[in-house]
Amino acid sequence: MKRVFFQLILLSILIIPGCGGNQNTVDKLTISINRDIVKYQMEGGIGASWHAISKAKIDESKDYKWALRSVNSRGSAWGGNPPVSDTKAWSQIYDHAKWLGLNWIRVELSARMYEPEKGRFDWGNEEMMALYNILDWC
Repeated sequence: MKRVFFQLILLSILIIPGCGGNQNTVDKLTISINRDIVKYQMEGGIGASWHAISKAKIDESKDYKWALRSVNSRGSAWGGNPPVSDTKAWSQIYDHAKWLGLNWIRVELSARMYEPEKGRFDWGNEEMMALYNILDWC
């Protein structure tokens, strides 16, 4: 499906510049697509970066210039996961990821997710459960 979509876009880009010339002629164009024949295949496939981080933890030191001085210091993916208890929302995310045809995932996490304080580990908190959901899908 992805290949068909991209081929149609490419074909449209090639055809559109030739349109609009002589308005009195009508040209017919036939497009045949055989989805069973693979012409090109991407090396790595299509992937995404999936963040498991959701808690606010800002480094307030003066040496770290981004934390308090930036409008979006946490990045665009911060807090992007629904609560772990919302199984319907997670199911929608899984369905969307499958629909996208993702072949690989880069999961982003922070050590403070499993070690919120030095020497104290927490493997069952909300962020870790979100991480487990992501890894289970993978």
